[in-house]
Amino acid sequence: DTSSFIMERSHKVRLSTVFHAPEYGLTTLMTVDADVSFAKVDASFKVNHFYGLLGDEWSIYIVVQILMIVILFCTLLDSILGIYHARRHYKRFRVMAPGDKRHLIYTAGDIFLALCIGQLLGVQLAVKSKSADDQYEIVEAIAGIEWGSDATRNQQITLERVNELQGHIDTQSQIDVYAMVVMMLLLLRVLIATHAHPRIALLVETFAYAADDLFHFMLVFFPTMCFFGLVATWRWGQEKRSMDSVLQATATLWDDLLDPPGSNQIGGEQQEDADYALFVLFYFIIMLFFMVNFVLAIIVNSYSKVVEANERCEVEMNFVIDTMYAAKYFALRLWYGWPAPAEVHAHVAPRKLAGDAVDVEEHLAGIFPARAQNPKSLEAYRAHYGFDFLRTDFQSGNSETSNSIHDGQVRVENLVRAVLKKTGMLTTALQQQEADDDDEFALSATGSPPRRSPRLSSKTPDVALTRLENKIEQLMTLMMKAIPEAELELVS
Repeated sequence: DTSSFIMERSHKVRLSTVFHAPEYGLTTLMTVDADVSFAKVDASFKVNHFYGLLGDEWSIYIVVQILMIVILFCTLLDSILGIYHARRHYKRFRVMAPGDKRHLIYTAGDIFLALCIGQLLGVQLAVKSKSADDQYEIVEAIAGIEWGSDATRNQQITLERVNELQGHIDTQSQIDVYAMVVMMLLLLRVLIATHAHPRIALLVETFAYAADDLFHFMLVFFPTMCFFGLVATWRWGQEKRSMDSVLQATATLWDDLLDPPGSNQIGGEQQEDADYALFVLFYFIIMLFFMVNFVLAIIVNSYSKVVEANERCEVEMNFVIDTMYAAKYFALRLWYGWPAPAEVHAHVAPRKLAGDAVDVEEHLAGIFPARAQNPKSLEAYRAHYGFDFLRTDFQSGNSETSNSIHDGQVRVENLVRAVLKKTGMLTTALQQQEADDDDEFALSATGSPPRRSPRLSSKTPDVALTRLENKIEQLMTLMMKAIPEAELELVS
């Protein structure tokens, strides 16, 4: 008989029961909600737990929190050092190192995540530190109720304690939601960190290639999905509970798209109307046959571009070997005082992109700190790199042919410099040649070294070879005009 505690006009009824297991430090609140507004009772239940940390569990929790704080401190220290090195590099070279802008964005994200985790740890520590006392107070108050005495007062105490317990459970649930968001952000940061090496950056690089196409695809996909949900609600909202609102209908159609046909079956024992069958058929043709396959096509096409880019990359080997080389360079850098790889790249890359040759001695003097300019350090640096990376190669074509053309260019340049330096002559024709062709190297009347080497910016070795042959003919013509006939044999 429920007439003593349920009013006749009640629409919703909630029954709450509290269980306590002291050996596990666990208090459980089971809630049963019943909707009696209609002839058929719609009931649901929920079970929530409230933990109290005591003894060894509390000690282990404190140790874990301390480890997390140490990791957060190291993360913040690494971020600060990254900003410091980027600033120092900019002050030295007046240009940001390759990837510094992206690195600063990632560093800002790391600092934000560290602050979020620190806030989460502080809130969790404050809640867990008094969880055992709160649990004991609630259980003692409920267990100490004398049910044979004042019923109204006992009911008030019970409701207060149950609501207090529910409040603690809701607080912990909110903290768990916040923790889940932080964990998803951490996972996203880990995936972004795989961009460090092309062989493990498949997910990030594929998304980078597909981002633009996916964005424009979503501009078509979501309005179309919402339109189908709107039509379903308008036509069958009163008949089907899964389509009683636009949001519910859209969610149902989304589930059906992930696991077709889902609840939208037009065959079987239950016969549907012709308009419903037409709607379902039209929906699956557009959303499943076209839209889903469009997404797959975009992803596959982007992935093929990533694979192609990895095949063109000439510097990577595989993640393990490259990691070993990076660790080796880090150790040698600490031992010999070598510059950071970013500084080496920043010093060489502008000259390589401009097509200028890089003088080895100038390179070493430009990037090595004064304390590291000793013969032992420089010799080890030469042996480690070999300086093949200083050669100006062409953008495409056979690398062996490109290197041969480059060597020929350098030899011709050195020969002309040596002859003009020996004779001390610089004709008017040579000066005119320098003014007309910006690609020619500059020579002074005293025979000083050129400011830059001739550029061979052609895209194929064949075209570059033709240009080199023409350059040799021009230089030889100018030399023959500038040098007496008695010296021609020496030139030859």
